[in-house]
Amino acid sequence: VKSTATIKNKVYSMLENVTEDNSEANRLILEVGAEKISSGIKASIIEKFKIDDGDVAVSLLLNKENIEAVKISQITVSLYNKATWLDEYEIKKYIEEQTGCTTKVIKRQGYH
Repeated sequence: VKSTATIKNKVYSMLENVTEDNSEANRLILEVGAEKISSGIKASIIEKFKIDDGDVAVSLLLNKENIEAVKISQITVSLYNKATWLDEYEIKKYIEEQTGCTTKVIKRQGYH
């Protein structure tokens, strides 16, 4: 499992390839990049906190105002089932330390 710091570096290198000239390619780069970042963060949480794969979901809110400087505005971690027993503050602190991004952790009812 790759560390979130490594993933963060890859994100920035991917985002450097975004230009104003080709909006369709930019959209694809952003979608694929965001998906890979989310997957990497999720894998890191699973490993660190020993959570089942189905008990956690990660989504990103991107700030795309400047296509040449897209940033992650917020990371949202959703916890389900047994993962809701964990201290959400510890997960928030861990992800913010690893990524430098504002993180919101939500405990949810039901299954993901």
